[in-house]
Amino acid sequence: MLSNLCAYVEDLKIRTAYGILRWIKRVKASRPQATFYPIVLMLHLDEGGEPLIERQSLIAFSEWIRYGTPSFTMSVLVESSESQDTEKYLGELDKCLKTQIGESCINVHTLLVTYRNSSDLSETTSAVIQCTEIGALIPNTLVVNFPHFENFSSRKNYNDVTLHEFWKKIVTYDKKCIVICKGELWRVKPMAEELTVDIWWVAEDDDILLLFMYLITNWRKFADARVRLFTVIPDSRNQEADAKIVEAINERVASSFIVAELRVERVDEETFAIYRGMRQNPAPAQWNEDEMTKKSSGAAVELNARMREKSVQTDLLFVNIPKWSPESKASQQKFFHFLETLSGGFHQMVLFRPPSIEFNIRKPEAKLNVAETYYDMMPSRGDLLLVFCVAFGAFANSLRGGFVFDDNQAIVTNADVVGASSLVDVFRNDFWGSPMSHPGSHRSYRPMTILSFRLNHFFGQLNPIGFHLVNVLLHAIVSCLVLKVATRFCDSRGSRLFCGLLFALHPIHCEAVANLVGRADLFAAFFSLLVFLLHEKHQKELPVVLLSVVGLGFKETSIAALPLVAARSFFAGEGRGKCARLIAWTGGLALLRLAINGFRSPEFSVADNPIAHHPSFLVRTATFLYLPLLNLGLLVAPYTLCFDWSMDSIPPITSLLDHRLWMTISFYSATTVLAHRCLTSAPTLPPESRKRKRSPSPRYDINANLIPTSRKNSPSPEETVDYRIPLAFAFLVFPFLPASNVFAYVGFVVAERILYFPSVGFCLLAGMLHERSGSFRKALFVVLLIFAARSVARNEDWNDEERLYRSAVEVNPAKAYSNLGNILTQKKRFAEAMESYAKALDHRPNMADTHYNMGVLHMDQQNLSEAIESYRRAIHLRPSFASAHLNLGLSLWNADRLDEAEKVFRQCGHIDGSKLKNLRVVETAKTGCRYNLGRLLGSRARIEEAVEVYGEAVELMPKEYEGRASLFNMLGEALLKKGDEEEAEKWYKKAIDANVVHMPAFLTLANLRVQQRNLAEAESLLLAAERIDSLSPEPHLHLGRLYSLKEDWKRAIASFKKALGIQHDHPDALFGAANAHRQLGGNQESEQLYAALVTVRPDGTSYSNYGAILHLNEKYAAAERAYRKALELKPEDEVTTANLRKLRRLMRK
Repeated sequence: MLSNLCAYVEDLKIRTAYGILRWIKRVKASRPQATFYPIVLMLHLDEGGEPLIERQSLIAFSEWIRYGTPSFTMSVLVESSESQDTEKYLGELDKCLKTQIGESCINVHTLLVTYRNSSDLSETTSAVIQCTEIGALIPNTLVVNFPHFENFSSRKNYNDVTLHEFWKKIVTYDKKCIVICKGELWRVKPMAEELTVDIWWVAEDDDILLLFMYLITNWRKFADARVRLFTVIPDSRNQEADAKIVEAINERVASSFIVAELRVERVDEETFAIYRGMRQNPAPAQWNEDEMTKKSSGAAVELNARMREKSVQTDLLFVNIPKWSPESKASQQKFFHFLETLSGGFHQMVLFRPPSIEFNIRKPEAKLNVAETYYDMMPSRGDLLLVFCVAFGAFANSLRGGFVFDDNQAIVTNADVVGASSLVDVFRNDFWGSPMSHPGSHRSYRPMTILSFRLNHFFGQLNPIGFHLVNVLLHAIVSCLVLKVATRFCDSRGSRLFCGLLFALHPIHCEAVANLVGRADLFAAFFSLLVFLLHEKHQKELPVVLLSVVGLGFKETSIAALPLVAARSFFAGEGRGKCARLIAWTGGLALLRLAINGFRSPEFSVADNPIAHHPSFLVRTATFLYLPLLNLGLLVAPYTLCFDWSMDSIPPITSLLDHRLWMTISFYSATTVLAHRCLTSAPTLPPESRKRKRSPSPRYDINANLIPTSRKNSPSPEETVDYRIPLAFAFLVFPFLPASNVFAYVGFVVAERILYFPSVGFCLLAGMLHERSGSFRKALFVVLLIFAARSVARNEDWNDEERLYRSAVEVNPAKAYSNLGNILTQKKRFAEAMESYAKALDHRPNMADTHYNMGVLHMDQQNLSEAIESYRRAIHLRPSFASAHLNLGLSLWNADRLDEAEKVFRQCGHIDGSKLKNLRVVETAKTGCRYNLGRLLGSRARIEEAVEVYGEAVELMPKEYEGRASLFNMLGEALLKKGDEEEAEKWYKKAIDANVVHMPAFLTLANLRVQQRNLAEAESLLLAAERIDSLSPEPHLHLGRLYSLKEDWKRAIASFKKALGIQHDHPDALFGAANAHRQLGGNQESEQLYAALVTVRPDGTSYSNYGAILHLNEKYAAAERAYRKALELKPEDEVTTANLRKLRRLMRK
């Protein structure tokens, strides 16, 4: 019961679909004849021989004429059921179609029909042709391969009669233009030099052959061919009559816009009449069938002789044959023999039989204005190479750049990039290195972009040229993809190239390419365009969804790829179901992205996006609606560019008199009218298309307009809308929406790099404008030159941070002057830096970062009071500014305001950084405050507190804290002072493990070994420290002390001398060397060293030792003066007092 019901439903579906098709046929039949454009039905007949070669010839011809045809071709493989290789040849046929007519091939149908015998062949072929008559697009051109009589008739059950019967069946379709292809047409090399194409036109009252030739000769591969048109007319022996005929023919050829060498060939009137007699009206009544056969053969021989005389060297030959009809006597003759005679001696030839009905031949308004088909738009390798080289060349000067602006935070100091964190952390952290789970995270989840940076670091460390090379190459590749996409929008090669070159050269891309963090935008555009092209080629949803997920890992704007595909499907009329599925996938990816964010939006400061924090809803709305218009202005005229459009760079719209408000209203009004026109004019698919699981063919025409299938859904010419325009607008709008502040506030007002992907839509619209610009095309070419010069200059800005920030002074002076001050400080141009900071604060006094940077500059110049004041202002404006607390504490310590310094360090440790964006910087500064608080407490002999603070620092420090070795070492020293040698040794070893080249840890552990009387290990540690940093005096000094302890005075002196060679006034080295020389009896050398010591360190101990060596050297007066000076500095020194008594007793003797 259930099976019967299913069978009934399927039968009902078929009957319904067939009824709709019959209705469509009746509607189309009731209309007047439309302009003739070839709608091709290719019949690949299996007649033996080399099927692949024959089929390639048919495909080659279809490829030539697709310049002006609707993008619809039906390919039918008529194959004998006896063949064992049908599946193989069907695959080869499909491959040829995709290769020569177009890779996407979405408008090419391939159908297999089999037959058993000769009568079955004729009936099967007839049925196939009749079936195509009921479709929405009725083929008017039948393309068949030249009959291989010797191969065909040699097979079983086939003979000469069956072959003639078959061709009689073909001839009966007198309302179709029949094209017969002979030879290996696909082997013709149109780009060869001096290619010659000959056209033999037996002049009749139709111009369809001329139309075909116009389409072929306008195809780009035949653009430079030499075309000769031989028009055959009767020789009336009347010069006046002949002149009129030639004049009329010249007018007809000129109106067809064929560029050809026109030659007139006269034949006798009887031969010309044979051609006329083969038509329905009229064959001479006195001619019987035998005479007709004989005379038709003679006419074929005569014309063949003329062609062999004139066109023997031609590369390709086109000939029209008479309008045969079923009722004429000629149709009863051996049609094949006529063709064989006419084409004898020629290996590459195309014969045309015009239809018997009249068509309104469309005359193009100008050469090259006939629209190309969808498939002829595939860019050549030369075009792709040109766009690639131009894009690479325009941005090649950015290879000299370094890490600028955001690059330092995202790459140089990002642990996920430099390998300080694990690969798992890359997928846990945001783009700037903070955990996605942290409340202050930026929420920019781009792990694939970080992995690309990490690969760059793996192969070239932090060498910026490798990073920049990847960006420039990516831009060049994306430019090539834009050229490929442009083939779907622009008809002419010049317009497509203009589109690709405009994208390659646009100055708005400088930030995305030259600023390394823009790689996320480059990859987002790359994968989104790849999704679009992949869907065009394969029409499958799952691969494009998976590719969109990968793109989403590079940047969130990749989510726009699926809506673009959905828009394309909508305008192509592929049904609401497919669009709905693509939108559903988009929603799923959006939910996935929100889930990664924890369904929380990032929080940005007022300075990042002041408009988002404006209290007035109307002001926010008006200003945010104006921003897309501003971005469009940057695309049209990218003259004023800025590295950062935050803060007050764009004033809010607060008044009805603001001209920007009325510009915005006008812009959205025009956009609304255009969108309404597109949506209301969009036709819907017929029921049978909705019922199919998948449409076998996108049904849109040469201009990407949907082909209507019924009178109801067929817009009038006045209502026709070019759907390329709204689709290009979709490319412009969809990628911009995530950053438009519509769905959520973002951390900027305008950002040039987020326009990288939307600019694809702008360039597509510009390409279509170029196509319609006519005489203005030269001006548009000048635009490319201007954009190229602007891009090169802008890249130079990004190569030099000082130049970059100076270029932004007019747009965002506060941020520009503040960053400029940082760069001038790095260049040691302190006065200019201070001036820049002052100008920045004049424009925006509440910038905490600028006050902080000014404090750093004062601190470096030892202006401690000014530095303290600047740090206090920064903390006042931003109480959670941990780095300002750290530097303020250090400044107070250096100013001997120890109690205040301790208080500031303790306050820093209690800062709540849970909601701050840059968590890593905050935690690093807080750890630095605890570290310095421990040092301060240790210097004040508060060892217990110091150990406790160091412990807190160790517990709370971030994983990538660079000072961990110093922290462990200081904790070890504090523990050693506390008397806990075992714990001290553990932390010393941890310091070495944390950083195997941290020299202080080796020195402190060596000192511990000395205390433990393990002198051998101490020496080994000190020698290791010496290898780590031989240019530091400390390892040599400690080695000298060790050798002195071992009483190895010569080696001690050598080590002390190495220390003094590095720092000649090092007091400890001077003292150690002087003592070693004294122990070896070198009192004179010792005296000199002590004399130098008292000038470097003039304290009581130094003068006491100096007096002692003078005493030994019997310089009693000088020794007495030294002892007295020592007692002045250190009055209660018993050793100096005793030595002075001894000296006086000695002097009294």
